Amino acid sequence: MRKSGLAKAAAVLTCGVMAVSAMAGFWDWTRPFQGPERRVTTLIITANYKRPLALAQLIRAQNRQPYLLVPAQQDDPKNFFFCPVNETVPAMKLQEADITRFVRLLNPDRVLVLGDERYVPARYLPALEGRIPIVRIDCDDWNKNAAMLGNMLNLTHLESDFTNISTELDHLYKPLPPQPAETAAPAA
Repeated sequence: MRKSGLAKAAAVLTCGVMAVSAMAGFWDWTRPFQGPERRVTTLIITANYKRPLALAQLIRAQNRQPYLLVPAQQDDPKNFFFCPVNETVPAMKLQEADITRFVRLLNPDRVLVLGDERYVPARYLPALEGRIPIVRIDCDDWNKNAAMLGNMLNLTHLESDFTNISTELDHLYKPLPPQPAETAAPAA
């Protein structure tokens, strides 16, 4: 009797393992470790300014590619952040000295720099010695930049999405009026 109970348990266990094995074929166990969220084909480098940052975030959302955020001129020059594709993962702080090594580790097919020297100074660019092409997008018209990047990256809605967000940014971020200069008291 003991052998028959053991045989039944072994048969149930065997059936269970077979069922799980059959279902495992339908579930791709490697899914989190491959695909566009893991392979960096295009790395965007941008500074912490509203229009280029909005464009980098749209590209990340539509193309599933990360971006590297460098400090704006008025920011702390030590604030460099790698913003991964997964928005639930926090940005990773980098040191300026580690940018080149980090970009080489990512090994993207190309690096796109959003903005000219006023936005992203040359000292913030990785020294890749021709290993990875670096393309600088330096037109002052950010709507044209969005249209060109939409064509270049095959993102059909990038231009229209950027136009909508750009309009919202204009309404949200209005500069404060200049403060009147204090007048000096007349000397008596």
